[in-house]
Amino acid sequence: MSTEDPLDTVVTVTGTAFDDHAGAVIERDGRRSVYITDLPYWPEEARGRPVEATGTLRSRRLGPEPTVSDDGIVTHGMGGGERLTLDDATWQLLD
Repeated sequence: MSTEDPLDTVVTVTGTAFDDHAGAVIERDGRRSVYITDLPYWPEEARGRPVEATGTLRSRRLGPEPTVSDDGIVTHGMGGGERLTLDDATWQLLD
């Protein structure tokens, strides 16, 4: 997958499998991470290992923006806008 891949197309992403509060993610060398839709976490045998996933590339919000109330209480959220996701993804270990 390159940075020029258009959204709503089927792409293949390679990187390292990690878990995030928002779900399973593939971290790519120096490029934006990609979340795997409907995969809440990687199986233990995949975590920290090289993986390849193929699915439909999308961009969406994965959680609400954090807010601050009048009395200074910060709500939990996921700042930073939209994230790249792979819908209907299939994946495999690379090593």
